[in-house]
This record gives sequence, C-alpha cells and structure tokens, in this order.
Amino acid sequence: MKKSILLLTTLLLAVPVFLHAQDNPQEAIPLDGQVQEIPQNSFKKDRYIYLWDVTVSMQGKVWNSASNKYDYEKESDIYDQVVEEIIRDINSITDETTEIVVIPFQSASAGSYQSTKDPWICKTASGPNKQALIERIRASKKDWLKYAHGNTDVVPALSYVIHSVISDDRIDYLKILTDGKMADMDGLRKLMAQWCQLASQKKGMHAFYISLNQEASESIQAIIRDAQQQDCFKIRKPGPEPLAFFQVIPYPSIPVNCNDQLSSGSPAVNVQLQVKGPGKLPDSFKVRFQAQENPLVDVDNRIVQVKDNAFVLPLKFKTDMSGLKGAIATGMKYPVPVNMTVVDGDNVYLLENTVTLYLTVERQKKMTIRWE
Repeated sequence: MKKSILLLTTLLLAVPVFLHAQDNPQEAIPLDGQVQEIPQNSFKKDRYIYLWDVTVSMQGKVWNSASNKYDYEKESDIYDQVVEEIIRDINSITDETTEIVVIPFQSASAGSYQSTKDPWICKTASGPNKQALIERIRASKKDWLKYAHGNTDVVPALSYVIHSVISDDRIDYLKILTDGKMADMDGLRKLMAQWCQLASQKKGMHAFYISLNQEASESIQAIIRDAQQQDCFKIRKPGPEPLAFFQVIPYPSIPVNCNDQLSSGSPAVNVQLQVKGPGKLPDSFKVRFQAQENPLVDVDNRIVQVKDNAFVLPLKFKTDMSGLKGAIATGMKYPVPVNMTVVDGDNVYLLENTVTLYLTVERQKKMTIRWE
C-alpha cells in the first residue's frame, strides 16, 4: 500500500516593518510559481478606415490641354493595384466585431463624388458583410468616370473621419490610398496636425499612407513629414502580406518570492502579456524596463526582446535576505512599480506601460516524500 508524508517547514519570522513598507499592508498575494493577476483593462474593438482615391488619375488618365482630352499613361494606372490592396486587407480581418469604413473620394469641386454623403460602412466584419463590400469595391470602377473631376482633394474625407468616424470606444486604423497629388496642401497639413493632437490624447488612432508608386511617395512625404516626426503617421509600401496590428496589455502585478529569487544565480521574473492580434508578437518587439526608486530591488535597465508573448525581467536586489526580512514582515507585500518603454516594434501598441512587482518573504517551499 502506498503511503505519503507531507513535510512542511513553518519557520515564520515576525519582525518589525521597515519604514519604506506600506503604512496599511494588505495580505500577501498567494503564489503559484510565476502566475500573475489577470489584467484589469480589456481590449477595445477595432475599426479599419480606408480613404480611397477614385479620381481619374488613379486610372492613368492625364489631362492634355493641347488636345483638350485625357491621355492614358500606363505607369500611372494603379487603380486595380489599389483595389487588390484594399481587398487583401479586408480579407485579413478575422475579428468579426471589427467595423470597416470605406470612403472613396475625389475632389471638393462641384459635380465630384461626395464621399462624406455616402461612406461605405460595415458595422461588423462578418463573412457575408465583407463579401458584399468587396463586390461593391470591384464593381465600382466605371462609376467614378461619371463624375466631374478636379484636382485630388482628400481634405473633406479626412475631416469627415476626424469629426464623424473616430471614437473613444474603438481603436481606429486609418489607411490613405492615393497617388499623392493633393490640391489643398495647407488644408491637409492642418488636418494632419489635428490628427496628431487627437492621437496623442486618445492613444487609439493610427494612420498609414500606402505608398503606391515612387512619385506619389515623394509627394506625400513632403506633406506628412511633421506627422511622421510625431510618430502618428507612417508610410508603408503595399505587399502580399497584410499589415498586422497588435495590441498589448501586460499583466499588472507580479508576485516575487524573495526567498526563491535570492537562491537563484540569475534572479528574474516573467512579464506575461495579453495580446490581441494575428498570432504571437513579432520578435522585433523590444522594450526597456525601469523600476521606480525603492530601497530593495532594481531591474536590469537594458533592452529586452519579446519571446512567446512574454519578457524576461532580470532583477538586481539591493540587499541580502537579512535586509529583506527587516523590510518585509511575513504576510506582507512590498510594491515596486516598473515602467515599460517601447524601443522597437512596428504596429505593436502597448496600451498599458506599468507593471508592479510585489515583493514577499514567503515561507519555504513544500517538500513531498513518497515511497512504497
């Protein structure tokens, strides 16, 4: 018959609380390895917004004043390329709660297509909704030729997005697809500045210009240079792989048993991340940790790379076990906030940038002996 004996050491030290400990200590967090608390914040739903230039220049039509008609330039005909880019991107959306907004635009001149009067909106990105939207996009090529055409003007469409589309309850991803030949340069600069100001407050607004050709890229960069410097607007080349976005929320609190950590040659804890996005975070996502000032522990202030949706956070204790026991009474926890700063990670958005280490001096581990 099998028998088992559970041996548990119960050496608990009742020592005074160090002056830096909490005035009103709470119960120690129950430890289970490195299990962390579930994040209190939740992810917001996404909204994808496409500002789609449907002026005749996108179909390679260039006005010839001498002949008083449009000439065709094959190298300027990027319409089909843009359609496929939008469709590929829409098909990549897997979260059916995502809202999709497509706003075709021409100019602000009389007789042009007024996109702000008829935005194409899918409230949910279900399969049938996406298919219906894709069919509408594919079938609309000849429609745009029916309207009068002035110089391209994205200002009314972008203004409509800022004032009537974006909202605090969603994460907004704006993508502008145009040949970059803008009529109202000053108006666009002002809107870019307004977008950046809102993005700095909302932390849920992300804008991209899809660079469709070299000429357009050079033209549009002159317009959005200030926005790029503020990191609220990016230029991206189209490609077979859709642009992937990740939202990240770190688990807010990490229990740290000082007894266990000091017995290790390389004390460290894992910062687990809750991730919304297509698969695991890319290895290119890097952050830097910095512990707020305290007398007990520090973190190695170096750049750390993500692996399997987690960071390894190296610890550096400022005192030995005797000093820790003098600072943290048994059954109490000592909070050490740690700030996270993104160093590198395109299209990875850190929604919360602080985790808290809760230092405890726990009793020794359980030891189980079994025999037959």
